[in-house]
Amino acid sequence: LGSYPRERLNDLVYGKKTWTEQWAHEASIIPMDVWPLLRHRMARHTPRPRGFQQFLRKNKNYVADVVDQIRSTGPVAPQDLPRLTGVDTRLTGSWIGTVQRAVLEFLFGQGQIAAVGRRKNFSREYDLADRVIPAQHFNKQLTEHAAQRELLQRAAAACGVATVADLADYFRMSISAARPRVAELVEEGVLQSVDVEQMGQALVHCDARLPRSVTTAALLSPFDPLVWFRPRLKRLFDFDYRLEIFMPSEQRKWGYYVMPFLLGDTLVARLDIKADRENSRLQVIAAYKEPGTRAGDITAPLIKELRQLAGWLGLASVQVGGKGNLARGLSRAARGK
Repeated sequence: LGSYPRERLNDLVYGKKTWTEQWAHEASIIPMDVWPLLRHRMARHTPRPRGFQQFLRKNKNYVADVVDQIRSTGPVAPQDLPRLTGVDTRLTGSWIGTVQRAVLEFLFGQGQIAAVGRRKNFSREYDLADRVIPAQHFNKQLTEHAAQRELLQRAAAACGVATVADLADYFRMSISAARPRVAELVEEGVLQSVDVEQMGQALVHCDARLPRSVTTAALLSPFDPLVWFRPRLKRLFDFDYRLEIFMPSEQRKWGYYVMPFLLGDTLVARLDIKADRENSRLQVIAAYKEPGTRAGDITAPLIKELRQLAGWLGLASVQVGGKGNLARGLSRAARGK
């Protein structure tokens, strides 16, 4: 998207009601008309983590009480929910943290509530789903069969060329559920089978178009769908990637928050990046070029992307460290040499 005004995204998602949040690929912003396609998955959503399940067994009315509170008082965030007298509501060992957050995450996953905004601490604010999701989408009922077909068509349109496993992963569908739906779509001509080098048999949407050239330059988030599903990343780009955020620092090979750099149709580099807000600078802790690439072809477009990222984050400068086989050339480019 580039250096877009972030408040415009908030208005698009929470103001215009054309997009919303839901678990789709991962935690995602989705077009509003995708929400009813996920309803069957929402119905199967279960409480988590285990500590919250144990809490609910002892406090059976808690979920219903929270729904009643939202119905009566309107949007809430986790910190708005009352603490229970004499009850430890902490959930140790879980990213969710507290019972108050867990109950809202559970209701959100079930589709009973929906996000209406984000507070300054980035916590979601929720209201009842029928107050957030427009009626034509909230009331839309599809069979799971029909919903799966539509999700797979959207996955194919987004992926370009893909295997059945790729299409299934896009909306976190099981391969066993996806395979018969894909076969139907191929028989109907909606999806077409193609043979692709390094991939074997693959699929494309019937409306897919092959561009004459690809001129993009982009730093990719570790959570970008292209990066997240590593088997597809390896097949398409021969690029090995592993998220190292949760690894001990001494075990990391590339760094804490590593962003691949896409130049044209090739992943040419990877960078460990950190926003140093105290000093208003974007730090490139390490920079590595991929085998078979030339630093001279990479550094100019890469420093341009880094400066754009810094500006989007409200940082004044880019600082390149000395680690990695691309660091020296990138540092020279940053200094204009």
